[in-house]
Amino acid sequence: MTARPLHLLRRSSLANNRPTESREATRDSGGGLVLSVALIGVLAVVMSVVISGPMTLLVQRQRAIAAADASALAMLWWGERSAREIARDNGAEILELEEIRVSGGRRSTVRVQVGQAQARASASDA
Repeated sequence: MTARPLHLLRRSSLANNRPTESREATRDSGGGLVLSVALIGVLAVVMSVVISGPMTLLVQRQRAIAAADASALAMLWWGERSAREIARDNGAEILELEEIRVSGGRRSTVRVQVGQAQARASASDA
C-alpha cells in the first residue's frame, strides 16, 4: 500500500459528501413561488376592499358638489324645475332648495345628496 498525501485524502472525502440536486428538490422550490404569488393576490384583494370604501365616498362627494353647484346656478337662471332636473341628471337628490332676495339680486341655495355624501352650494346674481 502506497501512502497518499493528506491533502488528496481530504479532497476525495469532501467530494463524496457533496449534496446532489434531485428532481424532488427542484419541485419543492416551485412551491415557494406559488405561495408568494398567492400571498400577493390575497394582499391585492384586501387592499382593494380597504381602499374601495373611502374612494367611493370621495367620488360621491365630488358628484354631490358638482350637482349642488349646477343646481344652484340653474335655480337662478331657469327656475326650480330646471334645478331639480339638473340634480337628477347628475345622480343627486335635492334635500333643500331655496331662493331669497338679497340687495341687488337673488341668491339660491341648494343642498343635495349623492349616496352617503351631501353638499351645499349657493349662487347669486347680485
